[in-house]
Amino acid sequence: MSRIHFRILPVALALIALAAVAGPAFAQPISSGFPYQGELRNSGSPVDGPADLRFTLWTAATGGTQLGATLQALAVDVSSGRFTVTLNSGNEFGAGAFNGQRRWLEISVRNPAGGGVYEVLSPRQELTVTPSAAFATDARMVGGQSAADLRNAAALTGTLPDAVVPTSVARLSTTNAFSGLSFFSNPGNTFTGAHFGTFSGDGAGLENLQNLNAGAVNAGTLADARLSPNVALRDAANNFSGLAIFNDRVGVGGAPSDFFRMQLNGGSGPWRGGLAAGGAVSTVVLGELGFDATIGGNDPNFTYWTDLAINPYGGRVIIGGGDAQVESSGTLHVASGQEASLGGGYIMTGAARTNSLLINNDGIIARFNGAASKLRLNQGSGSVVVSMLETSLGIRFASGAVITSAPNVQAVTDPEVQVVSARGYRTWSLPVAGARTGMGVMVNPAGGALEDSDVLAYARATDYFVIIRIQNMGNDPTVYVNRTWIVTLFKGSNP
Repeated sequence: MSRIHFRILPVALALIALAAVAGPAFAQPISSGFPYQGELRNSGSPVDGPADLRFTLWTAATGGTQLGATLQALAVDVSSGRFTVTLNSGNEFGAGAFNGQRRWLEISVRNPAGGGVYEVLSPRQELTVTPSAAFATDARMVGGQSAADLRNAAALTGTLPDAVVPTSVARLSTTNAFSGLSFFSNPGNTFTGAHFGTFSGDGAGLENLQNLNAGAVNAGTLADARLSPNVALRDAANNFSGLAIFNDRVGVGGAPSDFFRMQLNGGSGPWRGGLAAGGAVSTVVLGELGFDATIGGNDPNFTYWTDLAINPYGGRVIIGGGDAQVESSGTLHVASGQEASLGGGYIMTGAARTNSLLINNDGIIARFNGAASKLRLNQGSGSVVVSMLETSLGIRFASGAVITSAPNVQAVTDPEVQVVSARGYRTWSLPVAGARTGMGVMVNPAGGALEDSDVLAYARATDYFVIIRIQNMGNDPTVYVNRTWIVTLFKGSNP
């Protein structure tokens, strides 16, 4: 094929074509296409007849990057070498093809049309301002408004429709999501309505809410961490440093009944302890053990019983009422108003239906199933000591309903040496005039008590003799030399 020459018509022709289609009122948007006119010659002679044309857009005269797609115009009418085509009508070169940068058009021709191969024409043709001016970047006058007026919002009239307003602008009739920081600093702002929607986030920026009414909070639950430390929590340890007053029933471990203001339940196994108070060694427990109401001392783990001390460092202990300062001269004052009987006395020990010991206003009574029984004092060990004997009154010994006369007191000297071994005992006889079997006897050294480590185990009367036994509780032997003993004889039977 012979070499084909081309040339581009002057730019003014394309500008006239653009102005002709613009119209006076911009009724329709301007098309992205632009007309292109050229002239084809074959060996210097104008071409007549149809030809196939291809157009590509490039960023450089040679090499560079192709922009958009390849446009193909088939069977283009060429008359006397001239032709006219419209390029980029479908924006084939791309939306950003004409952005003010230089562009070159590369043309390929196939003539005659419909057969053969395309020949690329060289050089590429640089496009001048006409195609790039499809949308003017600096129009002087638009609709009677200058470019300066169009850049000044104050010159605008009418109302912009919502469709052309940016989505970042808040609207009254639609949902607004404020992703940026918003300030409502006017104190006259009012938020009304039955429901204000949902506020998400941690609320760390909320300030100056002194007038927030807590009564308006009607849903949700405050986290424990948001509560004042003065609020008592049910699932945490609470330290009441102030006075705590409970005007109604209080149940610890169980619901209190109508009969008790405080009910304490706890314990396990045979122990149903309702209250335990103590430290690292001993604990005072109050509750039920073996179906009996119990107050006792125990270890902190409730595994064994320990001593229970009541007011051990002073003061009196009162049971059953009475004024300790007036009515009781002792440490323990027990008052019940009941005479000693099967049901009990002021003090009762033992079982009421078997053996029991009762202390009454004027006596100590032993009973068995409510009937009179023997009273034994320190039987089998130790001694029973009654101090400050007054012979004028004596100690009256009862045998049945008969009270004997005053006791017979004698000073008896034992000339022998009596040695009581350490941790042992010794028994010996004292000759006593008037002693008879069955009398009651009390023995005490003249001028004072026994040695510190000794106790009188017992003293018994036989005819003309008193038999005594002394127990040494110490680690050293005790020696009695020429000791004088005060012997008190009571007529009647031995208790």
